[in-house]
Amino acid sequence: SLAWSYVPPVDQDDLPYFDPKDRVSRRSVLVVALRNDFLLGEDRRLRADLAYCWRLVDPRRSYLKALEEPFVPVSGWMARLEADLPWCSLRARAYHELSEGRLRRAVGARATVRDPWGDSAWAEYRYVRGTVEGINGGMSLRLPFNLRLSYAQRYSLLRDESLESTWTLSFRPQCWGVDLRLRHLPARRGRRGEDSISVVLVLQGLGAISGP
Repeated sequence: SLAWSYVPPVDQDDLPYFDPKDRVSRRSVLVVALRNDFLLGEDRRLRADLAYCWRLVDPRRSYLKALEEPFVPVSGWMARLEADLPWCSLRARAYHELSEGRLRRAVGARATVRDPWGDSAWAEYRYVRGTVEGINGGMSLRLPFNLRLSYAQRYSLLRDESLESTWTLSFRPQCWGVDLRLRHLPARRGRRGEDSISVVLVLQGLGAISGP
C-alpha cells in the first residue's frame, strides 16, 4: 500500500494553549507498506507488517525557517508482528530512523498467556536507544463475586533496579467498578521509597475518578 499524510501549517496563536496536545503540528509523511495476514484456523491469526516512510517536513521547525533552510527528508522503517492463538498472543514492533545525524531506534515486544477461566499473565520488553531498556510483567487472577486480583512489576535494565510494583483488587459488577490499588516505589539514589494506597471509581464509557 502507498499512503501520504499531509497537515498544512496553520496559525493557531489565537487558540487556547494548555499543553502541546492543544496544537496540531504540520505533517507530510509518505509511507510504503506491505501487510501479510495469515489465517491459521479458528481463533488463530498471524499478521506481519513492514513499512518504509519518508518524513518530508520537520514539525519542530518553523515555517519561515523551513523556507530559508530546506529540510533534508528523513527516512525510516517499521516492522510489526502480531500473533493471536486461543491461549496466547504476541505483539512485537521495531522502529529505526536516522534524523539529522542522530539514530533513533526502538524495539518492543509483549507476550500474553491466558486460560479459559479468565486468568492471564504477561511480560514485555521495551528498548529506546539511549533512554529506556526494561522488562515489565504481571498477572491477573479472576476471583469469585466479580473480583479480580492483579499484580504488575516494572524493572529497568539500564539502572539494574526495580522501578515500581502495583497490586490491584478490582470489583466490576456491570457498568461500574471500584479498584483498590497499592503502589510501591522502591528506594533509589537520592530518593526514599514510597508506598501509596488509592481508590479508583470506574464508570464504563465515562472514565475514572481516583483519590488517595
